[in-house]
Amino acid sequence: MNYKIMNVIYLTSLTVLTTACGGGSSDSATVNNDGTVSQGGSVTGGTSKIPTTISLPCKTTQVVKGDDADLTYITESGASGSLTIDCARASSGFKLKEGVPNLNIKAATITDYYFCADKQGKGLLGWIYTHDLTKGNSKMVWSEGGKAFINCHATYPSPLPKTISSSQDIEDLKDYWADQDYDLSNCTYSTQSRATSVSCDEGVSDRWLIGTNATLIDSSGKTHKTSERTTYITKKH
Repeated sequence: MNYKIMNVIYLTSLTVLTTACGGGSSDSATVNNDGTVSQGGSVTGGTSKIPTTISLPCKTTQVVKGDDADLTYITESGASGSLTIDCARASSGFKLKEGVPNLNIKAATITDYYFCADKQGKGLLGWIYTHDLTKGNSKMVWSEGGKAFINCHATYPSPLPKTISSSQDIEDLKDYWADQDYDLSNCTYSTQSRATSVSCDEGVSDRWLIGTNATLIDSSGKTHKTSERTTYITKKH
């Protein structure tokens, strides 16, 4: 998972919460001292289904020992179409397959997500952040128990069409939305949620997932995809 993206997502989450507390939301949500929302609107689009991925042949597992608990994190990645990844050097990122000099991308969708999950892979609490680079807009939906409680939108100039020929070009396109100076303040907040933030703590789950899916369509209409996901699992001694 790209640390740059993680930092932007974290800051974006803080922006959403600050907005909820009176930073200029179009829906004038009011957050109480206990984190609940006392003024908001109808929010749709919630889900407990974590975004599906393509095949993830690259997989590494690491365990970090702690005093009270151990943290296991499993990193997986995969690509399809004319994109590929070297499992032995997964950290170097995605690249074009040998014999493919470049791709002219005319449409692209990037999906970032973060969910506290159960052992069956059901999303208990979290968000999905979808970026339509073709139209130049992003949508973030926060869900709890399958029901949406925050829905935000943002717009920016589209980078497409764009020709990609290297690993850096692929990463730049996937990260494009994060480089845009946009205001994520067009948010609607539900009064039905118990909170305005996502926290995987002892009372929610012992595991959480962070991932990114990318779907790129070239000028000939062919589809190329990438998926990367990290699963964190805590286990008390």
